[in-house]
Amino acid sequence: MENGIYITKTDQGLACLHIEEGETLDVLIETGAPLVGTIYVGRVTAKDGPSFWVHIGLQKPALLQRPRQNYQTGQRVLVQLKRPPLVEKYLIKNAEVSDAISVPGDFLYYTPGKKGIYFSSQIRDKDWRSSTLESLNAIAESEEGIVLKGLSYGKDVADITQDLHNVRLQWQEIQENYQAAEKVGQVIYQGETPWVSYVLEHKKELIFTDNADLVIFLKQKNVSESRLEFSLKPSWKTLFTERLNSLLEEQVPLKGGGYLIIEEGHTLTAIDVNTTAPGDIRLTRGVKLTSDNERFEFAQSALNESVRHLYLRKIGGIVLIDLPRLSNLKHQKALLKMAKSYEDSTLQVLGMTKSGLLEMTKRKDEMSLKQIFEGGS
Repeated sequence: MENGIYITKTDQGLACLHIEEGETLDVLIETGAPLVGTIYVGRVTAKDGPSFWVHIGLQKPALLQRPRQNYQTGQRVLVQLKRPPLVEKYLIKNAEVSDAISVPGDFLYYTPGKKGIYFSSQIRDKDWRSSTLESLNAIAESEEGIVLKGLSYGKDVADITQDLHNVRLQWQEIQENYQAAEKVGQVIYQGETPWVSYVLEHKKELIFTDNADLVIFLKQKNVSESRLEFSLKPSWKTLFTERLNSLLEEQVPLKGGGYLIIEEGHTLTAIDVNTTAPGDIRLTRGVKLTSDNERFEFAQSALNESVRHLYLRKIGGIVLIDLPRLSNLKHQKALLKMAKSYEDSTLQVLGMTKSGLLEMTKRKDEMSLKQIFEGGS
């Protein structure tokens, strides 16, 4: 498959695959769940320590953590969806909301009540940041926050200023609609579909689709026509299905030999690293490790592929990885340091268990691919 973003309809919903140099970089499935970023009229139903439960019209109340102010039971509140409800085999996990509203524009996020101007980590040009910051400081109001997206880099200040003006008007409209709303659970602002945001953020990649309506929709989103590749009978459709199905398989071949077994369960996910060839030798070959250096290099490769699949498959919760045992203490420390390097706002490495398993936790913000395709099981 060529480098680019592929979008087509599946039985589960609209599916989006990003391919680069033969590797799958990301996958997004439109499931019909409430969209992150949607703003609701809520009503506080209960206090839970420092947090609150808020009714927003869903089957179960949403959890409001770290509220900006104290609320009373029964009080109306404007909240924004941060995580949709997660449908799992034995339960439905409550949605999560915030009363710190963020309104997206083309080039920035507008955060009323949060003071300051911030830049996406993708923008590393210090001179551009400095000049843009100076220009925006001259027009920024005292009780507003501005977060510049990566898409803003290189744009004329006049374009960014116009975008700021537009989102200020959008925020004013949201406030007016909230005041006029009569029904709890009413949607005041609809969040963006994740795959749309993804396409807009990755502005250089070609987009392949077999859906004419999507082509029209993306043109309306100001996606350049030169990026769009449309065909009613795309040759990539079979490969697309194979790629998607491979992310549901437990067995994952490793480059150079060996394979992973990823067993995603309800309470935890176990990843077993194997050096021998599996029953079907057409999938991958075994690898013979005769020294601790070779085991260390193999463990590094297996760890990298394990973490990559946690993100690709949208797996969350407790994760245990059974890596090859290393006798060299220096290699043990280096492997743990490598694992720690993957930590971010969603992934935390807890260390090695007494039985020698690498333990980590990953925040669950959405249903995993397996849950989507198997109906929440």
